Amino acid sequence: MGRRTSGLVMVGILISPAFETTTRLRPKISRLFNPRVLIALSLCFVGALVGTSSFAGAPPIETDTSSSLRGLYEDWLRAYERRDLTQTLAIFAPDYVSTFAGTADSGFDAARRSYESAFANGNVGRKWVLAGDMEVDVSGDLAYALADWQLVENLNGTPTIKVTNRSIDVLARRGDAWRIIRSFTIPSDGRPVKETCETQLPKTAAEQFTGDAQTVWQTLMRWRDAYNARDLAGTLRPYDPAISGLYAGLPGDDYARLERAYRKSFGQTDRDRRIDFDEPEEILTSPRLAFVRDHWTSTVTTAGVTTQRRSRGIEIWRRATDGEWRLLHYLSYRVCD
Repeated sequence: MGRRTSGLVMVGILISPAFETTTRLRPKISRLFNPRVLIALSLCFVGALVGTSSFAGAPPIETDTSSSLRGLYEDWLRAYERRDLTQTLAIFAPDYVSTFAGTADSGFDAARRSYESAFANGNVGRKWVLAGDMEVDVSGDLAYALADWQLVENLNGTPTIKVTNRSIDVLARRGDAWRIIRSFTIPSDGRPVKETCETQLPKTAAEQFTGDAQTVWQTLMRWRDAYNARDLAGTLRPYDPAISGLYAGLPGDDYARLERAYRKSFGQTDRDRRIDFDEPEEILTSPRLAFVRDHWTSTVTTAGVTTQRRSRGIEIWRRATDGEWRLLHYLSYRVCD
């Protein structure tokens, strides 16, 4: 969405492109982690203090919800430290799906294998630490955690940052407990993403959506039409003023940056740019929150030469006070050219 050579600013492509309660949680505890062991889970781990978010502003989280989520993470930490596989896996729902840019999606069984390997090998000298603040937002029976995490290796007394990732985790209330159901992670340190056009991405027929899910998808389709028509006002209309986003390998975005990028793009009359969405992968909604997983093709035609790029992303949408859905956060990456 913005200054990407192709992609959708709104879903994280820069082609020239919620939630009832929110809290920010500062890093207070780190943990040992295998680099392949659910990087996305790392960003779900929350410290004990509430601070100021580096992503967006919002009211404090309700005490009962905050305590419930914090307790979930503390329970996970204790289980991980004592290498209790059963309790470590308890944070994941059976239908958990993890997306890491450049790799195939994986589920609960892959998480089990990763922890089994981590507990067997020890990984002494490596740990994941929270880089900055974590944003946690809750609405009804859905919540998310958004944060950057760094893998730190400490050999011979010298700590070295090996990788930095940004992730969005989606949690669902299952009975009286919260469980992670989706994780979406991309490199945030400029590391390249492995590209392949062979990956079969999931699809859901858009006509199956009803209610808020249908409304969110229709909003996204109106954004597509506005973008393809070079309609600046229409392109910016569904963005929350506090929008933040990251397309892997590019600088982060905010509202002002996106507006500048669109103005520049729409003014370049020597080329034609289009965004076309495949069928959506998934839309999950709660009273003031929606999560969209999708993929799209960006097409640029200049002097009769056409190039295309396929991208994939996750978006967090928040219902505004006027009842309209607004895009609040996104992460995305290039699948292939």
